[in-house]
Amino acid sequence: MNISQAMYREVVGSLFFNQKTLHLSIAQMEITNENNELNSGLENALFKAVTRTTTVIPSFCSNKECRMKKICKGLLVGAVILIAPFSQAAVVEWSYNVTTEWLGATFSGANANQIVNDSLISWGRAGGDHTNPTQSAINSRSGIAISNSPAMGNVFTNGMLPAPTNIITHYNNTLSSTYSTLTSASILTTLDLTPVNPVGPAVPQFTTNFFVDFIETPNTTPCNFPSVTVCDDIFVIQFGALNTEFVYGGLTYFLSIVELSGNLTPLPDATCARAGKANGCLGFTTREKTFTPAQFGFFITTRPLNVPEPAMLGLFGLGLLGLRAFGRRRSVKK
Repeated sequence: MNISQAMYREVVGSLFFNQKTLHLSIAQMEITNENNELNSGLENALFKAVTRTTTVIPSFCSNKECRMKKICKGLLVGAVILIAPFSQAAVVEWSYNVTTEWLGATFSGANANQIVNDSLISWGRAGGDHTNPTQSAINSRSGIAISNSPAMGNVFTNGMLPAPTNIITHYNNTLSSTYSTLTSASILTTLDLTPVNPVGPAVPQFTTNFFVDFIETPNTTPCNFPSVTVCDDIFVIQFGALNTEFVYGGLTYFLSIVELSGNLTPLPDATCARAGKANGCLGFTTREKTFTPAQFGFFITTRPLNVPEPAMLGLFGLGLLGLRAFGRRRSVKK
């Protein structure tokens, strides 16, 4: 039987296995491992499996009907043969749970009237509201809050979109100089991953620590660093590992933390110096009476994202850089 490549593509385009542990589509078959080259070989392998099917045509169906039935049978057989090692070795989809919490904070003095818990650090007037930028300096509070924690969802291996997780927001309100202010804080992020396609036991828990240096600037000139208001507050963050790798089912995966909002970037040298940090420090500045969020996320890939730390967070946020780097990696055949 002479089966054309066009006919094969027509059939394979509408053929899907929708079971949780066996989802066949050309897009998802791009995951590879050391022993199974499925990237460019999947179509050829399936096509060969189809063309090897029997050519006997029963009399109760037309040539076209029987040909289509045989194509489908061949695809089923070929798919099962090909996917068996794939589904055992590679995880297509994961469920995740990411929790970020404050571990502690230090202040410039004893008059901060601080609140420190898992999701909020705030300081200023006792009873003030850190989310209200209209209060007077003597009645105001500032704060740094963690939201969308825990963050839960599903993420695809080698997916083109990162999984969004927790948000850290700086609420910068004008404070009276009578109040002590935040100087530093520490953060713990915990990630739990469980394979859902194919289903499998959970991966050992991941943890990473962030450290924040915070500069509450005086509201007087000169600021001595690039500032829109007099003077923007400075938020500097020091990361633990942005990239890590783990082995599951004999295959190595790469986990990359990303920042999606584009607010977290390398700061100007003068800003780093004002914060007492070396050139190239990472963070953001917040204008008086405004709020600045930093949205985090992560990728899981079977190849590392070749972007150096911390430059991966430098331009338009790590999310955009990660997508470009991933695209470049995918365009290179093994």
